Amino acid sequence: MVPAAILSEEMMEQLEARGAHDELIQHWGSIENKAFPTTMSRPLPLEVRGATLRFMRFLAETMDLAPSAWFRAAVLLDAACLKVEGGLPLKDLPTTAAALVVLVKKADTADFDFYGPHLQAQIMQLHSCFTTLGYEAEQQEITANTIHRQELALMALLRWQVNVPSIESWLSVFCTRLMLMSDAALFPCLQWVWRFCTMHAEPFVLLGPAWPTLKPRNAAQGLLCVGLLAVGLMSLDSMSPSELELEAWESIFQQFQRQQSEGLVLQKVDIDHVETATCSDLATLHNDLSIMLTLLVVPMPQQQPPLHASAPSS
Repeated sequence: MVPAAILSEEMMEQLEARGAHDELIQHWGSIENKAFPTTMSRPLPLEVRGATLRFMRFLAETMDLAPSAWFRAAVLLDAACLKVEGGLPLKDLPTTAAALVVLVKKADTADFDFYGPHLQAQIMQLHSCFTTLGYEAEQQEITANTIHRQELALMALLRWQVNVPSIESWLSVFCTRLMLMSDAALFPCLQWVWRFCTMHAEPFVLLGPAWPTLKPRNAAQGLLCVGLLAVGLMSLDSMSPSELELEAWESIFQQFQRQQSEGLVLQKVDIDHVETATCSDLATLHNDLSIMLTLLVVPMPQQQPPLHASAPSS
């Protein structure tokens, strides 16, 4: 049971004001469950998905979208692929990828005029990339109308829900909630955790698609626990798997703990606060942490989290 008593009336008002209240988490959870049903279609080949996501990131940057927009577009791609019986045809994938970024752009601003030869040429380059990877996909004529028709088809496929929460969205809300429940002395440490998580979120998304058994929320919860353990805000023994010796568990985190947090107050965060911040129970957090470590312990980058990354305000 999540200890809701931790949240005072004043805290609940602050969460409401910052758009991080319990009802939002419940609403996002409902959207996510509908976006990632238990029935699954054929996923994209990983190298094709990776090339597509990198194309979408370039396109988002070209459109002057915030970094969070790429995460939103990526989760829409995964949701769309799961909903197409037999899998998304490769011949439609470049136009689909462009249309998803356009939809995210339109959700952010009504002032959009990006259709044109430049966008069409970029889409054709992704077709060529698939060929280089060994996948033959029939090339179609790309026009502004082609992209617009694909936008409408995607809206229908996604049931007009283009605001599916991403791993970055969940991390932002969880960190905001945890900051509001914590002592001010811990804010620098929690901001470090935010930077750590966002730095590792992108390689995680590129590793593989969001899935019914590992939705963006579960990934965010697992990554948040990794960050809290890495910086020392949670004791390693508090989340140690029963089947693993503590020494072996500690060795897993040695790569993360190379980042020494000089000058940071390392007061422990109560596990009840983490449960309340995520609206999840300890068993779920344990499971999400275990999955994330299994996926990321080898590929994770070793560099320090960038100091310029924008963290949620306290």
